[in-house]
Parts: sequence; C-alpha cells; structure tokens
Amino acid sequence: KLFVRWRPGENTSVDLGKTPLPLELSPMLWDQDLRPAGVALDQSIPLSAFDRLQLVAGYFAGDHLYGDDSRIGAIELGWRWHEGAPTHAAALLSYLDFSDLGELTRQGLARTNTIVAGRLVDDYRLLDMQLVGHAGLGHWPFEARLDYVNNLGADASNEGARFSVVAGDRTKPGGWEFGYAFQRIQRDAVMAAFNSDDWWFHSAVRGSMPWIGYGFDRTWNLRLAGFHERRDGLDEYTDRIRLDVTAQW
Repeated sequence: KLFVRWRPGENTSVDLGKTPLPLELSPMLWDQDLRPAGVALDQSIPLSAFDRLQLVAGYFAGDHLYGDDSRIGAIELGWRWHEGAPTHAAALLSYLDFSDLGELTRQGLARTNTIVAGRLVDDYRLLDMQLVGHAGLGHWPFEARLDYVNNLGADASNEGARFSVVAGDRTKPGGWEFGYAFQRIQRDAVMAAFNSDDWWFHSAVRGSMPWIGYGFDRTWNLRLAGFHERRDGLDEYTDRIRLDVTAQW
C-alpha cells in the first residue's frame, strides 16, 4: 500500500493512493487482502464522549489481477455506540457500485455470477446492512456480526446473508481465537471477484466455517479453518481445511 493522508480537521481525513478499502465490510462482500487505488473521505460527527456517526465515501480503481480496469464507488454510514469501551456496538449501512467489469469478466474473475455470451447479465449495486456487537468477559473479547446484502442491480437471485461469532483475538501474543460463520449468498447478490477468497465458491452457495487461531507474538499468528459448502444445483458438499500463517509488521 502507498498513500497520502490529509487531515483538515480533528474529525476529518482524506486518503489518496493504494490502500485497504476504508469501509468496514464483511467477507461476504469484500476480501481484505485487496488493495484498490483511489480517493476516500472519512468524516466523523461526535454525538457524545463515546458515540459518533461516521461517513466514509470514496471512488476506487479495483486494481485486481490480469489488467482489471473496474471502478468502485462506495459510501458507508455508521453509528458507533460506546466505541472503545469493553461493550460496544455499531450499525452500518453501505452502498457499493461496481462498473467497467468487462475485462475482469473476460479473465474469469466474475466466477459464479451469471454470465451469458461472455458478459455479466446484471449490474452490481450492493446495499449492505450490518449489526455488530462487542463484549468482554475477562480477557476474552466476543464479537457477533449479522450482515444482509441486496444487489439492487439484479431482479432475481440478489440476496445474501452472513452471521459470525468470534471469541478471543489471535493478533495478540499468546491469544487464542475461536470463531464460526455461516453464509448464504444467491448467485448475483455480490460481485464474486471481490469477496473473500477463503471460500471455494463466491456466490450461489451456502455453507459454514468454524476456525481456531493462535497468536505467537505481535508479528506471527495462525488460523486453522474448516469449510463445509454446497453450491446451488449440487447435492454434495465441498469440504476443505485451510491453514493460514500470517506475519504482520
């Protein structure tokens, strides 16, 4: 990543460059490994000492593989309650508009979305709603997240939902993490080129993912995850095990 950040005020920042997408999205919509290039505005409105409204808006080049020239307009409005406290929550409403997807589709990155004669049948204008809750029990943090998405650019097979719960934090030295996620994504509910690569199928799928993680120190951690997925139209499930080892500086 390479970017310039300007802070014209205490509650305002503007980023220009190649960065992680600044919206808080679940893996059903976005793979956090991706680094689009563009400009983004982050504006907060304090409501009290620990509560705030947050508006994030930006325009990005997808900058995916194989000469992808896609464009993404994005905006997110969030209400963050008791942020920084052991018990806190957020409600997030996001909108993503994907365009110029022709090259991405020709290179096969649209994957499980509906394609006829080499072209996507539907547009991808995603309206996403999330509820997030955090609580702490001793040294164990807990997070629960409920996510619903509707693709306003498709007339059918345009809905998806995901639920996840996580206990612990593997990014801390000696920290254990236990998690579980379930998701159901209809074929054209999300743009399959940009959601999580952890899952074998990117849409037209239902499945679950349990995982366990451990943090060795502030740099190294690992996650062992299982996937139990069934693509629409198939009777058998696809089962996989994946081990991720991560180093962060």
